[in-house]
Amino acid sequence: DSALDALCAWFFGNKAMWYSPGERDMLCMHHSFVVERSDGSRENVTSTMVDYGVENGDTSMSRLVSLPVAIMIRKIIENSIQLTGVVRPVTADLYTPILEEMENSFGVKFIEKAVPLPLSHVLC
Repeated sequence: DSALDALCAWFFGNKAMWYSPGERDMLCMHHSFVVERSDGSRENVTSTMVDYGVENGDTSMSRLVSLPVAIMIRKIIENSIQLTGVVRPVTADLYTPILEEMENSFGVKFIEKAVPLPLSHVLC
């Protein structure tokens, strides 16, 4: 037995850790970047997402882990993605369709804001 097995057994045996009827989880993501443009200007760019699980249904965690993978698998099967091998979705041609479908079909949306910074702002 592994540590994961022990943890799962503890969760399964501890009813205080179970969801109550109607209870749901919440996932939050917040990314913050200081961006320097080619003209020397700087801005603080943030991207924030908050998502809730479905009451008496799927958790937000299960949806946000599985749905992007399922979308990509469907795109591969439909031949709209031609890449082979193990590929990370770090280029816009891969992640943009996933993000668009997550927003349009499942209501999962990142809110982006950009705030200009004074030229004297020091990067940490």
